[in-house]
Amino acid sequence: MLFIFCTKVVRAEDDDEDDILGEIIVDILVGTALAVCQSNAVCNGILTLVTTIFIAIGIIGWCLSGCQCDCEAPSRRQMRRAGTIGLGYGLTSSYLD
Repeated sequence: MLFIFCTKVVRAEDDDEDDILGEIIVDILVGTALAVCQSNAVCNGILTLVTTIFIAIGIIGWCLSGCQCDCEAPSRRQMRRAGTIGLGYGLTSSYLD
């Protein structure tokens, strides 16, 4: 009975409702983590290995799917996220140097 009652009470939130401030903070922290990781030789080596593997798998997957390029312009959210990650990375790497 509780399961039946709870399913009627649950309401899904729309994906359009974004927590912009939370995303900005997380993106700055991601950029900071990347800069700190690059300052450590072991972490930088692991990061380079993981990035190389990720890029190789992506290229292989793209080629296996027939090299289809459904190029769309980046959304405002994607541009903002790239900028805030870059901001966090740039500020932290300039502070560490």
